[in-house]
Amino acid sequence: MPATEIGPNANCNRDCCECSRQFKDFKLYDKERIDPRFLIYYSNVEAGAKTRGLARSILRDRRHLQEKLSRHGDAVMAKWKKIDQGRRSELISKAQPTMYLRKHPVQRVSFELDDDFPSGGSTLLDNPTQDQVEAALDTQERIKNGVMLPYLSVEGLREDPMKLLSLLHHRAYSAPEEWVMLDVAQTNVAFELGNLCREDNKGCVIMFGDRYGELTTYDREQCHRWNYIGFHRANLILEAQAALLDFLHKITDLIATPTSISTGDARWTAVINAGLKASGEVESWSCFINQPFSAPQVFDASRYLKRARGLLAAAEDHLRFLQTDPTYMHEFVAKQLRGEHMANMSAPKKWSFVVSDLMVHPIKSIRQLRDLVSECKHAAQIYEAHEFQARAGATIPKECDSASGALEFISINLFHHARRHLEQLLRQSPGFHRNFKYLSPTKGKYGSVLHNISEKGGCVTSTYFRDEPLLWALMNLIKNPEDADAIDVSFLFGFVDEIIRSSTKERARIDQTLYDLLARMALYAEVFVGIRSTRPLVTNGSYNALSAETKQRPAWRLWCCTPGNLTVSETTKLTELLKAFYEQPLAKGKRNEGWLDALTVSRGKLSAFWAEAARVRRREVTGIGFSAEDVEKDIHCLRADASDDHLAELKLEREIVAAFTAAEQARKDRVDNAGPMQTMWGAAVEAKAELAKDSTKLKTRPDEDTKAASSTVVVTPQHVQVTEEQEHTCSIVQVKAESFRIFTKMFPSDGQEAKGVEKWQQFVTAMVDAGCSAVHVGGSAVSFEQVAGISNGMKRTIVFHKPHPELNIDAKMLQIVGKRLRKWFGWDKETFVVRGKSVE
Repeated sequence: MPATEIGPNANCNRDCCECSRQFKDFKLYDKERIDPRFLIYYSNVEAGAKTRGLARSILRDRRHLQEKLSRHGDAVMAKWKKIDQGRRSELISKAQPTMYLRKHPVQRVSFELDDDFPSGGSTLLDNPTQDQVEAALDTQERIKNGVMLPYLSVEGLREDPMKLLSLLHHRAYSAPEEWVMLDVAQTNVAFELGNLCREDNKGCVIMFGDRYGELTTYDREQCHRWNYIGFHRANLILEAQAALLDFLHKITDLIATPTSISTGDARWTAVINAGLKASGEVESWSCFINQPFSAPQVFDASRYLKRARGLLAAAEDHLRFLQTDPTYMHEFVAKQLRGEHMANMSAPKKWSFVVSDLMVHPIKSIRQLRDLVSECKHAAQIYEAHEFQARAGATIPKECDSASGALEFISINLFHHARRHLEQLLRQSPGFHRNFKYLSPTKGKYGSVLHNISEKGGCVTSTYFRDEPLLWALMNLIKNPEDADAIDVSFLFGFVDEIIRSSTKERARIDQTLYDLLARMALYAEVFVGIRSTRPLVTNGSYNALSAETKQRPAWRLWCCTPGNLTVSETTKLTELLKAFYEQPLAKGKRNEGWLDALTVSRGKLSAFWAEAARVRRREVTGIGFSAEDVEKDIHCLRADASDDHLAELKLEREIVAAFTAAEQARKDRVDNAGPMQTMWGAAVEAKAELAKDSTKLKTRPDEDTKAASSTVVVTPQHVQVTEEQEHTCSIVQVKAESFRIFTKMFPSDGQEAKGVEKWQQFVTAMVDAGCSAVHVGGSAVSFEQVAGISNGMKRTIVFHKPHPELNIDAKMLQIVGKRLRKWFGWDKETFVVRGKSVE
């Protein structure tokens, strides 16, 4: 049939960002990319028959999956996990002979890494043989499948059995309309290429409810909410869904044949309810970076609020330890000074950079997370007040639309801030020194340029993907995610996670500062992706579109208030104070009066630096629109060394040292009073035994002279001051003996130097044993939420980062973990008892 005008009609601007993602004007394409002779313009009858046929196929395969899993779910799971990777590959190839072979097909196709394909290439020669024709058609089909379903590959499914099992579960028990926005994102490259789906019609397709897949006319409001989708884009989505469900139908039939004995799905259901995990992992995987293998993304302000509070607590604790723990601060400064970007700097310039890193970024991170917490809390309250559950086809209340629109706006802007910071950190990070050429100072300016990493030639981008995949992914995270050619951010975070999980060497390249930033970026992205993945889509927000009432909320009232910069004199003074602290030897050795004196000197110099930092910060935020209350709230996070909690810790620390100094002196007195050592062999042995006995008793049960003193050493929950939101009743937690050992090490009370390491896996297991869920949330961050043993039903969330490069937690860091758990959960040594023992 003759070509007709396609796309939105005069009711909408052709350049509309929503409509341009649904309709394709093939007249604009280069003939070398798409030959117009191969374009098919369907009549309404033909187009409707095509989309309804695909929808019926999807629903039919979904019903088959549900029936199969209910009868044979346990058998499917057991067999698929049991067979080796070679056998898995065979079954996958039987179910889908032209599935893409390698992981990350979009990138491999884009970078023309065609070594994966059978000989013959993707184009035909003159007078091709039958084998060449078949090889070319096979290659073209593999490319189409790889670009249309980029998360499906033989390599990916065979390596981790949980990926197929999760696909089977979630695609079987979630309606196809719930996957539409994810499939929009996954087929974005296929849509932009324009050469995989060449059928078109000027109408739209209904993509929700009982009329799913039905052709209809263009409706501006419905298309902007993505309830209706332009035919070209909708057809691509339906083809992708139909291809996936067809593969899942066939693979389950191959795993559990018609003659298989029915085993039910009890164990299958238990595994799903426990939370899906990547093979070899303890914590559940992130639903954000594993979107295709998780439940459909839905807007959930309460979940974002928990995530944001957990990261805010981690950021506040980091700044608190910088102020109160000299060793923690010393290690942080040492890492900053090792950066290659400082090699060409003068000493004063180096120190000024460190001062900036200490003052600017931690405070900015805390303020940004506080803004996000505020907006998540507001959106959650609005949605709860209206009892609104977002779903395709629903009419979204104006207040809910406004709240989620504001949350989307703030999250994407925070992501923009963070990606610019990421670029700066990559150039400063020791793990990426080899990828940058650092320039000598010119007119006081310092810089670096990214250089080629390989002499193999070819495109730098493809070279990076092949030889430096971690840097490739991080450099793509720096790009604007809203650009037309931007790579999906959830894929990039998943790509980074895959690399650092599988390689200790690559994991070592990312320092803690980078990990912290990636965790925040993952949260910001999860929020705006979640909003954009939930239909009806909200109205695009902007600062100017915010109501006057909205602009009075904390996040927006100070949105345009930018603190001033450090003056030269302020920088000089802060530098002098920081150097004085850094050059002061740290307290080491036995915890005695000498150790305490050295620690007091270090803390005094540390407090002097932060007192000046607080004074400077006050000057920066005064007169820029902050109220007096805003100023005090901002400055408060810089006075942790003067907080009641810290002063109580110092008092208890002195009591510990005094108690054990007295115990040590008492032991020496008993030895002296025992008289001169006898020369007889038997007497010498007896004296030695007595000393050993006393030494052993000191570690477990103090004598009567020091019992009163040592009994006041333990920090119990009543010493901890918490906010109203944090306040809850802490009950006794029963754990296994191994978990009890881990928690005991977190909360030492013997005043001895911390020693030894614990495996990260053991720590996670102990936290789960204590009633917490563990979920990976991006970067190295793992969120722990109390789900059991809560006396008042108020669940608490805390975020810890996986150690790197080795997955071990040293005793010093384990005690930092204990301090954080004491503050946010109210836990202490007395909280835990070994399960099975009586609790008095």
